[in-house]
Amino acid sequence: MQVFTHIYTTEKNLEIFFQEKLPLQCSKVFIQLFCGTDDITLVQDVVTHIAQIVPEAKVIGASTAGEIVNGKMVQGAIVISCAIFEHVHIGTCHVPDTTRQSGEFLVSELVVNDTKALICFSESLQSDPEAFLQGISSVNSSVPVIGGNAGDNNRFDKTYIIEGSQIYYSGVVAAALSSNQLYVNNVCSLNWLPIGREFVITKAIGNRVYEIDNTPIIDICRRYLGKDTIQSLPGSIIEFPLLKIVEGLPVARSIVTVHDDGSFQYAGNFQNGDRVRFAVGNVDAIFSGAQKLQQDVAAYPVEAIFIYSCTARKLFLQERIEIEFSLLNDIAPSSGFFTYGEYYQTETTNQILNLTTTVLLLSESPELATFEKQPVESKVSTFKTLTHLVNVTQQELEKNNNFLDQYKKAVDESSIISKTNPHGIITYANDRFCDVSGYKREELIGQNHNIIRHKDIPAKTFEKMWATISSGSLWRGIIKNRKKDGGSYYVDTMVMPLLDRQQQIHEYIAIRHDITKIIHQEQKIQKQTTDELTGLPNRVQLLEDIKLTTTPTLILLDIDNFSVVNDLYGISTGDKVLVQIGLRLADFIDAHKCTLYRLANDVFAILNDKQDCLLNKEAVLKLQQVINIEFLVDNVEVHLSCRCGMARGKSFLFQDADIALHAAKARKTSFVLFEKSLLDTKHHEQNFLWLKKLRNAFSQDQLVPFFQPIVNNSNGKIEKYESLVRLIQEDGKVISPFFFLDISKKAKLYPELTRTMVKKTLRVLQQTSYSISLNLSVEDILDENTIAFLLNTLEEYGVTDRVILEITEGEGFENFTEVLHLTSKIREMGGKIAIDDFGTGYSNFSYLLKIQPDFIKIDGSIIKNIDTDTSAQAITETIVSFSRKLNIKTIAEFVHSKPVLAMVKELGVDYSQGYLLGEPQAVSDTFPEIDNSY
Repeated sequence: MQVFTHIYTTEKNLEIFFQEKLPLQCSKVFIQLFCGTDDITLVQDVVTHIAQIVPEAKVIGASTAGEIVNGKMVQGAIVISCAIFEHVHIGTCHVPDTTRQSGEFLVSELVVNDTKALICFSESLQSDPEAFLQGISSVNSSVPVIGGNAGDNNRFDKTYIIEGSQIYYSGVVAAALSSNQLYVNNVCSLNWLPIGREFVITKAIGNRVYEIDNTPIIDICRRYLGKDTIQSLPGSIIEFPLLKIVEGLPVARSIVTVHDDGSFQYAGNFQNGDRVRFAVGNVDAIFSGAQKLQQDVAAYPVEAIFIYSCTARKLFLQERIEIEFSLLNDIAPSSGFFTYGEYYQTETTNQILNLTTTVLLLSESPELATFEKQPVESKVSTFKTLTHLVNVTQQELEKNNNFLDQYKKAVDESSIISKTNPHGIITYANDRFCDVSGYKREELIGQNHNIIRHKDIPAKTFEKMWATISSGSLWRGIIKNRKKDGGSYYVDTMVMPLLDRQQQIHEYIAIRHDITKIIHQEQKIQKQTTDELTGLPNRVQLLEDIKLTTTPTLILLDIDNFSVVNDLYGISTGDKVLVQIGLRLADFIDAHKCTLYRLANDVFAILNDKQDCLLNKEAVLKLQQVINIEFLVDNVEVHLSCRCGMARGKSFLFQDADIALHAAKARKTSFVLFEKSLLDTKHHEQNFLWLKKLRNAFSQDQLVPFFQPIVNNSNGKIEKYESLVRLIQEDGKVISPFFFLDISKKAKLYPELTRTMVKKTLRVLQQTSYSISLNLSVEDILDENTIAFLLNTLEEYGVTDRVILEITEGEGFENFTEVLHLTSKIREMGGKIAIDDFGTGYSNFSYLLKIQPDFIKIDGSIIKNIDTDTSAQAITETIVSFSRKLNIKTIAEFVHSKPVLAMVKELGVDYSQGYLLGEPQAVSDTFPEIDNSY
């Protein structure tokens, strides 16, 4: 192929050019017109004359913002660039608009199997060429689109395009080059450097931008580019495009015009959410880029180079841009024009670029061009160094801001946040604050923070808080706040002063966590450990508190013949007497630093955990005198007396005190202190008998797991089993652990019992597809050897993914570190965790948040009467609701009747376990298909 370029002067000179250079009857002549004049009459004369001279030539053209001829810039000329091919077919057409449909139509009209390139020129001021390019790519993304938007010497008034002998003021003209012997490549060079902070496009429609960071774009330019720049838009900021990254390619968008509605039209589209930065040209980087561009071009076969470069690039570099073009012209003849947007093909689609020099390389020969490289001087400029300084600083700020934004988002999503000025006036409230309090943001801003103060919180609390934060310190506490509708909510609160550079308090920030549900749920659970009549802790709480003691003393106090009071005066009067007894005993224990409990109808308990305990026989006598004073209730005088049993020491404390109380009754004395001599000889004999049986069970391998089914409430199917220890006597009788579990602990045989159950259960688990749960007690969790055995055996058998580790909710939680360590390890190995007996004892929802068990087993004491007990129903409903929010499955224990099962299902419990659904059975009855020899 050959390329010749002519700058139009006269018709005569044009004729001479064609006669000398072109075969006048050749259909393989491709002519591009680059017109820098607005003299449309002249342009029409030229295109008409060309059609007369070379009627078979294919012609397209465009108005320009400057022309390029053999590595040089010209201005206001009509440049005629002629490419003469040997094997290339050329097709041209005009489409009237730049819609997606027009792009699709153009492909169908011009593109054939061997089409290698589409050269397109578009009217640019009233159109959206990006939609047109997307239309082409949607049909055929393999053919590169090269060319650009027509210009008008930066007047931004009117542009035109040419096809054949016709001039158009809208749409696109295109030429398709088709041949199997044509080599086509396109390369580009930008080297406009991003500078300053990153922005987000928040309102854009096509190629018109209205808002950046939710701010009118003109205000963004005024703030970041200076107020002087907006005086002569769009030309004043054409050199400061918006830069975004598309498929890894930096794409600049240069302004084209400003509309009356305040939008800026760019030579390319934006999407809402696009991240952009302003960019500036760097002369040194562009010169270095020119050398790289030359190297990139030289890597391809090239006989002709067509250049489509941005007018803003020319405005910035002026005559120095010829360095870039001359380096290209050293390789092959070059021509082109300055555009209002350049077309370029990325890996997946065709894009419109700005501030870029794009280069189309054509050759009908595979040979690489030879040329002599020319050195280009480049030095490190102050501008380049300054730009680097600004960008590195900005990158560090953006990195820090990115982390801060993520932290803020995380905190905003989970916390109630507000800020006040130093006088307590609200200046900021996040969405969560509004949602929880019921106030709109405008109702909060400008109000004193006491707008949400609840009357239940004493003034001293806030006085202490203000004294703390006004001194520059952080304050923490749990506060009850008032909603707009008068309701209340609880928040775990942190208030911190924010200081300015002079270390003066600038404002206060409060971060709160809504713990209302947890407070309410714990209040409901608390009812299980509180006596409703007196408000005192009950027997369940006493047994749990004993576990936390080290040197306890316990008194059990039984009112003599209290049933007579109920019979004589009625239960209502009897209840009032019990309340008064509780009040009198409460006054007594205040002086002795004890805790008072009500256990049964007429039984109270007093617990002390002090080494210097003042509970002794003298104290008990004073206590009895308190009871012996007459009670006046409903104008009725009631005379009472009581008996007391006392014990010391943690082991069997409750049982020992109960034995002492029974001894006091049997001896008809008012007080008995427990002694070992009170133990029944038969009790010792029974212990000895069971110890002997237990030792024999180990030697004869009589300790085996029984399996009780756990049923899915939604489909009634058995999905898992619980492994429960049983002792099989020589006569075949099955013995419950009730008879031997305590003695195993006293005789130090309990670890061996646990290891036996672990190994036998895992052997069964290997032979079935069900999940099976294993129980661990506090002794197991604190025994390093037992835990090591458990973990090693799990690893040996390789069935951890179907093991559920049940931890009794009332045990081991005071050793929470060990519990958490074990549960984390089991979960790492693929196992699951269940909390057993939930709803009594340590029923603390905060532990669940840390352990995050897979299952919660609701205690049988709650479930057994749930069909008639509304309090049990409310507690179960609370547990189920809380569990669902944490994605924890619930299991109801002690499901023993159909009404209980129906209520459990109605309340949304996931699984049920109990004698109604299946008793614990031996492995041969549960899994008859497997080997039960262990």
